[in-house]
Amino acid sequence: MKFITENLSVLVPYLASVVTFFGGYKLRKIKLKTSEADALSNIQKVYDTLTEQIKDEVANLRDDLKEVKSENRDQRKALILLQEDNRSLHKQISSLMSENNALKMELAKLRNENKQLVEQLQKYKRK
Repeated sequence: MKFITENLSVLVPYLASVVTFFGGYKLRKIKLKTSEADALSNIQKVYDTLTEQIKDEVANLRDDLKEVKSENRDQRKALILLQEDNRSLHKQISSLMSENNALKMELAKLRNENKQLVEQLQKYKRK
C-alpha cells in the first residue's frame, strides 16, 4: 500500500490513460454502431422511397398497357370490317368485269351484225 501512495502521482496518469483507452474504445464502438444504424435507417428510407416510385411506375405502365390493348382490339375490329368490305368489293368487281366482258362480246356481235346489214343495204341500193 505504501508503494501505491508513494507512486500515486505516477500511477494516476497511467491508470487514467488505460481507463481513457478502454472508455474511448467503447465510445468509438458505440459511435460506430450508431453510424451503422443511421446508415441502415437511411438505406431503408431510400429503399422505401424507391419502392413507392417503382409501384407508381408499374401502375402507370399497367394502365398504359391496358390502354394499348384496348386500342389494339379496336383496331383489329376495324381491320376485320375493312377486310369484309374488301372481299365484298372484290366480288362486285369480279361480277362487273364479267358483265363488262359479256357486254363487249355483245357489242362486237352487234357491230358485226350492223356491218352485215349495212353491206346488205348497199347491195339493195345498187340494184
